[in-house]
Amino acid sequence: MTLRKQIKQNGRQCLHDNWGKAIAIALLGFAIYLLFTMIEIIISMLLGVPFYLDSGTPGVYWDNIPNTSIVSITLTLIMSVGFFVILTPLKFGIHQWYYQLSEGESEDILSIFSWFSGRKLFFRALVLQLNIMVRILFWAVVYFILPITILFASIWYSKNGPAQSSYLLGTTGIVFGIMLMGLFAIFFGITIQKFFLARYYLLTEDIGVLASIKQSRRATKGRREQILIYHLSYAVWFLSCFLVLPALYVFPYYEMSSLIYARFLMESYSRSTMLVPTQQNTEMDTGATQVFETPDLSKKQQGTV
Repeated sequence: MTLRKQIKQNGRQCLHDNWGKAIAIALLGFAIYLLFTMIEIIISMLLGVPFYLDSGTPGVYWDNIPNTSIVSITLTLIMSVGFFVILTPLKFGIHQWYYQLSEGESEDILSIFSWFSGRKLFFRALVLQLNIMVRILFWAVVYFILPITILFASIWYSKNGPAQSSYLLGTTGIVFGIMLMGLFAIFFGITIQKFFLARYYLLTEDIGVLASIKQSRRATKGRREQILIYHLSYAVWFLSCFLVLPALYVFPYYEMSSLIYARFLMESYSRSTMLVPTQQNTEMDTGATQVFETPDLSKKQQGTV
């Protein structure tokens, strides 16, 4: 059995007797998202600020454009900040609930609000998430500025260049820009996996925000391609969420499996950096290697949940 299959199997087994709580947590997250959406809609209606403006045929919605007025943008920013402030500590509380479940402890669903209980926990969650977002944005600029520049320059040239060569060169540039963007998207996806373990280190160890990011970079080194493949293995599952109901299965399944995978990576790194006793030096010199198997965390739940 491959590592990914074993992790996913353990994730399903950990959720075996706790699907009701996991689905309730997922529904609570959806409810908070809908609440913010409804508040924004109500405020927009009271202020008379539409989300979209007619740019073509009246009454036809497919050709509408987003409202870019100052009032509309300000309202969206305010609601986005509020959503970020509420959802981020809540996500850490959800991570903690799944962590306790992997330990064989099925806590009450209200425990997901534990990161709102103290100022230190609350702001650590916000600072870490904001820090990661800024770093991801930086890498996005690094990887995509060149292909986007080529793409837009080619589009402009195809419309405004000399008639004899503009179409051919413009089309070639557009195709090249799209291909380059796809290639760089792969490298970008691999790069940002360095932050995958940061939230789990902050959750499980008494270290600061920057230390958790640094530890995550170290623990994921040499494994970032595998982590990306792990996330991509859920692509079909995530696409099924457009049907709404499958999301109640997919989100708990993904959250639990990701927690188990994170614990595996963290423990693997911890074992690899442990000091080796002197009596084992001879064994290491002969090229012996230690094989670390994925712990079957679901076994901890038998008789405890």
